[in-house]
Amino acid sequence: MDSSLVYGFGFILLAAICNGTFALFHKFVREFAWENTWGCFFFFTMLLIPAAFAAVLLEGAFACWSEIWNASGPSALLIPMAFGFLWGCGSLSFGIGVSMIGISLGYAIIMGLASFLGSLIPLLRLGVGDTTAGTVIIAGILVCVAGVAVAGYAGILRERSQSKTDAEIEAPQRQMAKGIFVCILAGTFSSGFNLAFDLGAPIQQLSGEKFGNPPWISQLALLLPIFCGGFVAAGSFAMFKLLNNGTWKNFTNAHIGRNLTMTFLMSLLHFLTLLFYAIGAEHLGKVGPSVGWAVFMAMAVILANVLGFVTAEWKDASSTSRRWIFGGLTLLVLGIVVLAIGKELQG
Repeated sequence: MDSSLVYGFGFILLAAICNGTFALFHKFVREFAWENTWGCFFFFTMLLIPAAFAAVLLEGAFACWSEIWNASGPSALLIPMAFGFLWGCGSLSFGIGVSMIGISLGYAIIMGLASFLGSLIPLLRLGVGDTTAGTVIIAGILVCVAGVAVAGYAGILRERSQSKTDAEIEAPQRQMAKGIFVCILAGTFSSGFNLAFDLGAPIQQLSGEKFGNPPWISQLALLLPIFCGGFVAAGSFAMFKLLNNGTWKNFTNAHIGRNLTMTFLMSLLHFLTLLFYAIGAEHLGKVGPSVGWAVFMAMAVILANVLGFVTAEWKDASSTSRRWIFGGLTLLVLGIVVLAIGKELQG
């Protein structure tokens, strides 16, 4: 097996593990409103931590951006930032959508769309869709999306089996329609991170080739503009809520030290999620943004459900819902295998 495939999938697995565990620290936050916790999270993840990593590790960041700007025009930087902004909007609408229609259905819609669009569009840009490798990769993407959908349906069945009445989990029809629309927006926008990563590849390449940064460090030259765009969307919304709700005062409560520590650890793990994904996708070559994104999404769903079994979320679920979730996880594993075959065929 090609070592690049092993390294690529290995780093993406690390990304999925970080993605599945970063929110655990949220349980230890006390007397913080949503905007306190997530405002700190957005600031740490999108500004402070990447800037600190870049200051210590990255050579010639500003020179790289200046050269890209002069050689290719402002769009070379502004396009990744714009898709980063969409990704930030997706992060916000994710929470709104799942609160309207439930975690299982919302997660299935959002992750399914984000997987499909974020993987397929970069592949079509390469123009390899009509090759054998491209056909196999597209098949793998579709199998992964099907796995996400089946896992989401299993979650809905689980909620119904654990609830006393359908009324306890069914949103009113109008609320459900609005929630589905929000989740569609969230899934579409959430693919923005990978599209920014794909379209901004020349920044990472220049940082490595001209300024001597190794591949894993040169990713920071690209991630920083993406994060800045994301913070404009997510950070500004959190600041608006802090001002509108008067929750700035929560930063003076007795738990501030612990709260900032927990949100910082959340942010560090989430930053590592995106950095490990970027490194893994880079190891997978030119199809990395397509294969890597689909594998990352599949692994994230698999890990989320494995953690669900460990934490007894499925303890009282019906046998039918268990069969569906095992079917969904099987499809996700199969999709990863098909994507690996497609990557091997691509070379």
